[in-house]
Amino acid sequence: MVAVTVWNENHHERATGPAKAMYPNGIHTTLAEALASYGHTAQTATLDEPAHGLTEEVLAETDVLLWWGDVAHDLVSDATANRIEQAVRDGMGFIPLHSSHESKPFEVLMGDWHPALARRGRARVRLVRRNEPSHYRRTARGVRTRTCRDLRKGVRSADTGHPGDCKLV
Repeated sequence: MVAVTVWNENHHERATGPAKAMYPNGIHTTLAEALASYGHTAQTATLDEPAHGLTEEVLAETDVLLWWGDVAHDLVSDATANRIEQAVRDGMGFIPLHSSHESKPFEVLMGDWHPALARRGRARVRLVRRNEPSHYRRTARGVRTRTCRDLRKGVRSADTGHPGDCKLV
């Protein structure tokens, strides 16, 4: 079966209101128990744990990370978002749930363009083109550029000599 880590801010469930009544142990626990009932290995992690519960060891043991985010996106450390990005690039699955489209891990994985960044005024769009015209992509200045491997690493075309290297237009 699949090793799943269910991450949650766990803020709504600790406040008074319907979420606390509905999920007294947190929605992350409810989701993990449901997944375990189908035979999956499921563990949980929350925002207030050290490293937000997502250490390199935890991520290395995780096949799929379910991310439940809603109101505390800015409280997630950049280091945690970067660890998640690397784990996904190494093959871990990432499923953003609820309002996770505005979470740091999702934004980092989306890379060069994301509508939430534009709404917050953080996306200044430039066009990056590869030598082949079919590889036009939009990129956000000030956010990691994900248009191609060489540009992401900051390698110049003259350094590699590959015909498909990126260049700004």
